[in-house]
Amino acid sequence: MGWYVISVTPGFEQRFKNSIESSRNLKEINKRVFVPVMIQKTIINGKVYFHNEKLFPGYLFIECEEKDSELIFGYISLFTGIMNMSSIKNSYRVCYPIEEYEMMRVVQLMYNFEQSFHKPVSDKKFEINERIRITSGPFSNFEGIIVEVNYPQNSEAKIKVCTRLFNNDLAFVVLNEFQVEPIIS
Repeated sequence: MGWYVISVTPGFEQRFKNSIESSRNLKEINKRVFVPVMIQKTIINGKVYFHNEKLFPGYLFIECEEKDSELIFGYISLFTGIMNMSSIKNSYRVCYPIEEYEMMRVVQLMYNFEQSFHKPVSDKKFEINERIRITSGPFSNFEGIIVEVNYPQNSEAKIKVCTRLFNNDLAFVVLNEFQVEPIIS
């Protein structure tokens, strides 16, 4: 089995993957089609949303036997939106396999993103009067003092922070624990 990389129109990776996997012409072929993604956490209006973001936009990874690659790439070459394959053979484009260590780098990159995503945001308890820096949201990069901490069961801590605005007025902001980091003096 070898891995092949196909350049496709960005944004259509999943559509190509689904077409290849569901094709009747390729049903009997042992293959695996892969679109590497990482999970992203986004905060919008204080709510946390999760979405997949492609690691390599515009690229599709296919694992198959070398003997089956001509059939697969002959089928794929009929798609509109295939940007690049390595070579031309018998009037259609073909790919050459990438090295195993190169594919392992892709998998390792996804694994590293996955591990950083699942790391606990805070391994310590926040304390009242502790100095912190706000890391995300409209008050990003502001510093402040914790005035209240609430640890709900099975949820992230809610932290009330007192910070100074540009005109030196005080503002109280309630944040999730992943939106702040301690300031180490």
